Amino acid sequence: MKPVIRCSSLPCLLNCHGSRTLQPLVKAREGDEGYEGTMIHWTVAHRLIRECGARGPAGGLAPPNVPTGYQIPKLSRWIVDWALRQVATYFPPTHAMIVEDEFGYEFDRYFLIGHKDLHTINRDATDYHGGDWKTGRKPVVSAAMNDQIKGYLALAKRAYSKLDHGKFIIGQPLNNEDDGFPRISEVELDGAGLDANLSDLDRRINEALDDPMTVDSGPIQCAWCPVGIQCPAIREEQAFMKATLTPESLASIKETADDALLGDVVIAAHTIARSLEDAERLLKERIAAQGAVIAGNGTKITAKQVGGKYSVINPEGAFEAVKFLLPPERIPHVINYSTGRLIDEIAEANKVNKGGEADITARTLFDITMRPHLEQGVSTKLVFAPQ
Repeated sequence: MKPVIRCSSLPCLLNCHGSRTLQPLVKAREGDEGYEGTMIHWTVAHRLIRECGARGPAGGLAPPNVPTGYQIPKLSRWIVDWALRQVATYFPPTHAMIVEDEFGYEFDRYFLIGHKDLHTINRDATDYHGGDWKTGRKPVVSAAMNDQIKGYLALAKRAYSKLDHGKFIIGQPLNNEDDGFPRISEVELDGAGLDANLSDLDRRINEALDDPMTVDSGPIQCAWCPVGIQCPAIREEQAFMKATLTPESLASIKETADDALLGDVVIAAHTIARSLEDAERLLKERIAAQGAVIAGNGTKITAKQVGGKYSVINPEGAFEAVKFLLPPERIPHVINYSTGRLIDEIAEANKVNKGGEADITARTLFDITMRPHLEQGVSTKLVFAPQ
């Protein structure tokens, strides 16, 4: 029987061929976005159907899989309007639009399945546009390098044989653009590019199917893999970071670390970070159930309850409290608001676009009224790209 491969699993599979062997052995990972992400996706799709004439999936748009009465938290409701604005910006109004659609194709050795948050096609089936909403806070790989998106474009080429132009965007509204992570990333391919993408993806998937016992760690494939700390490759990363001194390792010590070692250490830290988070969460659950856990080295681990971070549930009330407690000149010192989010608020309050070629945009209003009072620092972020 041919294996069924989902586009969402491609970043893991293509960078760690053995992940398909390991993942069925462990409990499936819970979604990172939870009810909030589910409800945001459903609400965007529902409004596109109701307000923009989009077509839902076969059988209609199913109710969201959330508890009865669940609502998007107040502070996150802006994301729905933001997504609708991106649709108006990036998707041709003359295209037929489909939301929450799933389709696939049977290749020679496997079935490839993709679930699109949104995609459109023109009347002649030659121009395709797609979109994927990521409502989590951790930036994902940009559309041009994202294997999930490459899978979607390969399916589009198979579905529409005359296709000679394809474009796909990833919208991640919670990205902090001040840190260098765009909220919109896109990839655009012509006919030759679509053919090359399809051929290259098919080759890479077949290579993965031929190599089911090789595991390889890295920030991309390990970020969402449920195997986590049980993976042999992750344990190798741990061994790399906690090594026993040997004559060979001592001989390799230099006055200053070389480039390769610095890169290896940082990549190892990023690779195991998610697995360590999962391991800590599971450990806390075990301790809550049984009181203590004994580690392999004999250490007894227990837990205690301490105060956590605060979250604002009533922004207006909180701001009034701050004004009561502090003199006006001290209030700006306790307000922490990202520039990207502030520009969103300016755009919404003044009914203008966030950016673009218009004479007045939220960015120009920000530059005129606020920029003279600000000094922008420089931030460096690491980007990991598979070779």
